[in-house]
Amino acid sequence: MRILRRRVLDGVKKIREKMDVLRVADAMTELWNIFKRCNKYIDETLPWALAKDESKQDRLKAVLYHLTEALTIGCVSALQLHAGDLREDFEGARHGEERA
Repeated sequence: MRILRRRVLDGVKKIREKMDVLRVADAMTELWNIFKRCNKYIDETLPWALAKDESKQDRLKAVLYHLTEALTIGCVSALQLHAGDLREDFEGARHGEERA
């Protein structure tokens, strides 16, 4: 769990660093790395197996909590990456412009 959290937070830091120097493609790569790490966490923790064992329900809850937290952070980071584009689209639409 600590490893997932550390990797996700490191990924967010890298995304910000890349965006600070306008390296959008590299920032997107870092974003996808967050989601890949979430996928690996699922493979490592096997939540479907935990769900079948009544004695492991607390562990299942922890796994799902940490996975949800990591995915939420990834989704918010994705929204932030695209916020500028959305603002441009909105402003353009207000002025009757279409984006190419």
